[in-house]
Amino acid sequence: MKLMNVEMETMLGQVQSVLGHVDKVGYVAARNTRLLNTALTEYFQIKQELITKYGEKEIINGEPTGRIVVTPKSEHFKEFEKEFSEIATIKHEVELMKLNYNEVIGILSGEEILKLDWMLEDEEG
Repeated sequence: MKLMNVEMETMLGQVQSVLGHVDKVGYVAARNTRLLNTALTEYFQIKQELITKYGEKEIINGEPTGRIVVTPKSEHFKEFEKEFSEIATIKHEVELMKLNYNEVIGILSGEEILKLDWMLEDEEG
């Protein structure tokens, strides 16, 4: 399936909630996590470089946290957004594992099924 980097990053966040399953759901979630992380290696490296380049020291309650962040209020947010959007929208192929909807009934909640719709497919034939 051909996906944008930013879509895969979202999917990576969505699959985290079912990684604790000790069943086929957990197995497929773990495999997809590995596949997505591998596909996003360069994306994450460049994203971090851009955050370092354009970010500001995070301050909470007047104290620095030691982190660098970019927010819409950051002085260089527009520059960050321009450069980041170039890599965020790059599309490439990634072969993700899928489960049949019937395999997750009674295992996943309706909320989880909706969130992980990209990892589910209808029964064939």
